[in-house]
Order: sequence, then structure tokens, then C-alpha cells
Amino acid sequence: MTLKKKIMISNIMIIVVPVILLLILLGIFIHTHSGMYMDPMKDSTHGSGSMYGVQYTLYLYENLLSDLDLEADLQSDHDAPDLLYPTQVRKIQELSEMGFHLQIFSGSELLFVNMDENDLRYLEKSTEKAAGSKESIDCFDDVIIIRDKIERNHKIYFVNAVYDEKRVNIGMQESLLPVYTVSPQLLFGFLLIVSASIIITGFFLTSWLNRSVIQPLEILTYGAKEISDGNLNTQIEYDRCDEFGVVCHEFDQMRIRLRASEEERERYEEKKKNLMIGISHDLRSPLTSIKGYTEGLRDGIANTEEKKERYYHAILTKTDEMKHLLESMSLLVRLDHPEYKYRLQKVSINEFLSQFISEEADFAEKNHVMIGYTCHATDTEVYADIHEMRRVFVNLIENAVKYRTKDSSVIQIDVRENTDSETVEIRFSDNGPGVDEEQLAYLFDSFFRSDQSRTKPENGSGLGLAVVKSIVEGHKGSVKAYNDNGLGILITLPKV
Repeated sequence: MTLKKKIMISNIMIIVVPVILLLILLGIFIHTHSGMYMDPMKDSTHGSGSMYGVQYTLYLYENLLSDLDLEADLQSDHDAPDLLYPTQVRKIQELSEMGFHLQIFSGSELLFVNMDENDLRYLEKSTEKAAGSKESIDCFDDVIIIRDKIERNHKIYFVNAVYDEKRVNIGMQESLLPVYTVSPQLLFGFLLIVSASIIITGFFLTSWLNRSVIQPLEILTYGAKEISDGNLNTQIEYDRCDEFGVVCHEFDQMRIRLRASEEERERYEEKKKNLMIGISHDLRSPLTSIKGYTEGLRDGIANTEEKKERYYHAILTKTDEMKHLLESMSLLVRLDHPEYKYRLQKVSINEFLSQFISEEADFAEKNHVMIGYTCHATDTEVYADIHEMRRVFVNLIENAVKYRTKDSSVIQIDVRENTDSETVEIRFSDNGPGVDEEQLAYLFDSFFRSDQSRTKPENGSGLGLAVVKSIVEGHKGSVKAYNDNGLGILITLPKV
């Protein structure tokens, strides 16, 4: 889940969870209290004399009368004594629409009355006692008579109330009932619960988001510290499918690339080190020979023209060996440099090898070499630097001639597509002595020769096959050696 979705869900949940909780509480409240509020209303329509009907009537009476100021609200206007004040009109009207007509006494003084003849008749039928002398409730069919005694501001008031269900305005009853049934304490409780649910939900959602953000940040911080300390083997493990998952994956890929680059740099430095060691070793022998021949000429050891000519020829030969060695080393360093770019172009492998064999005909004849060629991929093309790829096969032919044990050489070049149809294989084999199996793996290393004692530098510098490997790998290919009645070299190149 993406971080954007998590934030959106958390914002929604902060609102939805408290609302759902409030609805659940309201449902429970209504279910558990429906008998208190709804049943009396229902029962009151089937007879005010029922227990619920009486309770419901008393509840309305007490709530309606509690809001009436018996002293102030029942005063008449001195200029119009028959009119009531507006506040009194509204409150008395509410009482009337709820089914109540009243007689209110202060001592023996009648403060207010709005009873009709039927009300007075029911009042007379009730307990034969003086008004206000006793608190009581009487029921006659759908009529309830309430005699009440109220103390307000240190004064005693007597109230006779006649409730007649037929006078009830149902709309007024339903609209006023919720106002009187929801207490401030209950409302405060609901608000407290909603506030608590918002706080708790926000706390858990914040913790959830913190885990979604802080944890991957800590992983990235740890990974960055490991990289800065040079430890490129510490894997960044974070497998969630969100934005941080993408960042952690890319960060880990960067670590892998840095490690590969560092390993490549170390290999390059190691190769340069080995080159310096090898070149210093291989230069020592021709330099020693040149020094010896030069001293022989200087000291008159070469005292005949024939001897002098032989000394001069030896010096030139050793100088050519040094020149060839330095050129090979320079070439290998240039090819192995990370910034070296091959000039690649689309080449038909069949046309390239056919032309190469034709161009090397004079060399082959002069060195008693017979080259056989078969191609099973006449239409196959590869991307190649023609100049460098030609150097590969020149080195292979020279290597075969240099290490042969016979007076002539037979070289076979076979070309065919690989079974995966994505690469082409070029097999170069000779009829030479081959190489010991344990030495095959090192054949392409710089300065490696089967002459492990390195006492025969005239057999070459050991850089020829190293150059072959560097060029082939620079073409995104691979090369390996094997024995097959001689030495075989398998070159694999990607097809166009």
C-alpha cells in the first residue's frame, strides 16, 4: 500500500471510527431506553390509565411545569389584565398542546386557570378534598387528574392539572419529547466518548503511519551509514510495496552497482600491479642480454666482423622483444580502462572471417600454416570493432605458431549459431601440444605462460591471450579454452 493511500485512509478513519462508535452507542441507547420513551407514548394511545400512560403523563407534566415561573409568568398586564404575557402564552400553549389544562393557587388565591367545563367536571369527580390539600393522581378513562404541591422561592403553590389525551397535538408531542428526554449529562457523555474515540483512533493511526515512515527511514539511514563506512555487502531489506519500497530497492541497486564498481576497480588495480610485476620480470632478461652484448662490443670480445654482426643482431632482436612487450602492455592497459570505447558496427561474421583468412594467406604460407574454415551462420551479424576483432584472430594464429611442436600447423575455424539463437559461437582450434588441464583456467591471465619458470621469454610475453579476452569481453562476449587434439578457443558473441 502506498504512503498516499495510508495517509488518506488514516484521515478517513479518524472521522469514520468515532461516527461509527457514536452510532453504535446511540443504537444501544435507543434499544435499551425505547421502553422508557416509546412504550409510554404507545401505551398512552391505548389508555391513559395504564401504568406507562400515567408515568409518561407525569414525566411530561414535570418537565413542562419545571420551566414555568409560577410567579412571574402568570402575571397579567396591568393595562390589559385579561391578557397574558407572551412568554406565558407560549408556555401555556405548550402545556395545552401536550394535553394539560391547569388550576394554579398561591395559598387561597387563584393565579391561573384555563380549564373548561369537562375539566372541572372531572376535577369534581376526583377526590372530594379541598384543592391542594393533598397530592394525588386519579384516572378516568383517557383523563388523568393530578393534584400537586410545589415549593418555589419559599412559596407554596397548589396545582390541579387535567390531562386529556384527546387534546394532545401529536406533532407537538413528538417534537418536544426529544428535547426533554436528552439530559445534559447524557449529551456530555456522548461528547466525551466521541472525543476519546477520536484521540485513541488518532493515536493508533499515527503509530501506524510512524511505523510506515520511520522504519524505512531507519533502514535507509543504516544502509547509508554502512555505505559511507565502505561496507558495500550490507543488503537493504524492505519488501513492502510502497514509495519507500521503491526507494529502498533503488538504494540497494545503487549499493550493488557501487560494489561492482569497487570490485572492478580493485581488479583493475590488481591487474595493473600484476602488469608492472610481469613487465619488470620480462624486461629484465632482454635488458640483461643487451647489456651483455654491448659490454662485449665495448671490451672487444667481438673481435671479428662475423661476431660483431651476431652481437648487433642479438641486440636488435632483444630490442624488438622489449618493444613488442611494451606495445602489448600498453594495448592491454588501454583496452581494460573503463572509459575505453569500441567503435562498434554491424558486421557479417562470415564476411569478416572470410576476408581475414584471405588477408592472412601470405603469413600462413610463410609460416607453414593451413587454415580451414566452415560457417553454418552465413546470415548472422554481430556488432564488432573490426580493427580490434582482427587483432583477436591475429593473436590466436601467432599463438598457435609460437607454441607448436611441429614444423607446420593446421588451424580450423568453425562458426555456428548457439542453440538459444541469441549468440554465435566461433571455435578456433589447432593441432599443437595443447595445455595442461590445470593450466586452462589461467591461460587468459596476463603474463601467464605454460613455461611457469619464465625462462623462455622468447616464446612471448604472455599478454596475447589476455588481449584476446579483454577484446571479446569488451564486445559483451565470452572466451574459454579447452583441449581437443590441440588447443581450442571458444569465442561467443551476441547476435544483432
